[in-house]
Amino acid sequence: MSSPFFHTPRASNQHVPACLSSGSLRLGIIDGGSYSPKKNIPFVEPMLQHSSSVVKHLFTQNPLLSVEEMLKRFKQYLLDSDSHLYVHRWRLFVNTITLDENGSKKNTYAQIDDNMSFLSIPEYLLNSDCLIICTNNHTQTQNAMGRVLSGLVTRQFLVNSANVTAVSAVSYYRKRVVESIRSLDFAQHFPDYSTDDRIGLVAICEKSLANDRRLCELYTSEALKHEQTQDNVVLVTAFAEPTIGDGILSRLYGH
Repeated sequence: MSSPFFHTPRASNQHVPACLSSGSLRLGIIDGGSYSPKKNIPFVEPMLQHSSSVVKHLFTQNPLLSVEEMLKRFKQYLLDSDSHLYVHRWRLFVNTITLDENGSKKNTYAQIDDNMSFLSIPEYLLNSDCLIICTNNHTQTQNAMGRVLSGLVTRQFLVNSANVTAVSAVSYYRKRVVESIRSLDFAQHFPDYSTDDRIGLVAICEKSLANDRRLCELYTSEALKHEQTQDNVVLVTAFAEPTIGDGILSRLYGH
């Protein structure tokens, strides 16, 4: 019998997220007081990476593959490149991202239970750089992470974490788009700029706006996919305008 706590998937209807199909997953690592930039960490043999059939077979044969077992796989295939990381037992944390009153990102970490099925982690978290490996229990590690909740989290916590992070990401990049539009308007109309200066600044602002709009579209798309793959999750119901960037997600922003 499956437990509602662990939300165990069945082999017959196994869904392997696309972000796992390469045999690796993008993760951050905190070791002592050092935070390593996120990178793709393999969980299958290097020679078998980028084979979606191998990955599918792994999870079909092991539908209840646990977080602990996946951590052992990550550790195994990183051993040769960075052996000092393997003295301690690894733990997996989820990073929930919220925004403060100034619109800046705030990180809150919580440990995922080793016994939880790895595929019960919402796809949004797997695909959005929200998972962090902690390689030891040192106080300096906790300091490097910042705010860390006590205890182990349930799957419902992970769903809620994905909800909050998805909304925060869209809100953050929506604000970036608005700021970029203002900068572009300023560059186009500020009277003290010479023609050459105006042309150069407008080009820079247009490039920044295009990049912010692209990211806003990306994170909006990921939020919508998360909404569609979870029961009883409603993040977005309509677009205020058909063009992302000038008017976004009326339900989230109240207009």
